[in-house]
Amino acid sequence: MAGIDAYLQSSKIECPAGTAQTMLQLVAAANQRLVVDRISASFEGIANTDEPILIRIVRQSTAGTGGDAVTPYPADEGVDETLTASGLEDIDGGDPTETNLLWSELVHPQGGFSWTPAMVGKEIKVKGGGRIAIEATADDAVDGVFRFEYEE
Repeated sequence: MAGIDAYLQSSKIECPAGTAQTMLQLVAAANQRLVVDRISASFEGIANTDEPILIRIVRQSTAGTGGDAVTPYPADEGVDETLTASGLEDIDGGDPTETNLLWSELVHPQGGFSWTPAMVGKEIKVKGGGRIAIEATADDAVDGVFRFEYEE
């Protein structure tokens, strides 16, 4: 690893009602490991009686279909090296193939969460060519934004 801090940020995406959907997927380059430092999601729900959204952090082995490309950016704008990771958001066609669940949480649609794996001794490494994703399942449709902060 070269020690380049970077982030992958989604646009505002609708979490559809009643179905799990990959909201943001971070993809490591073929021979480049990544270390995920922080994962976050926030929502713009308006009713305090809405049911919580199930957020799952999963490893995936495929891209799925229907996603939109997202460009990762270095956290320090003075970095000259080219980032090697890539990303997809709003994968609303065929579901990516999930290989394992890393973590899940219920989050109220009027709020959000930010999880820092290293703070709890659970550093997440993504192998070269690997994928990690934020998946959301909401009872009622709600818009949200999603983010990975990572090191390559």
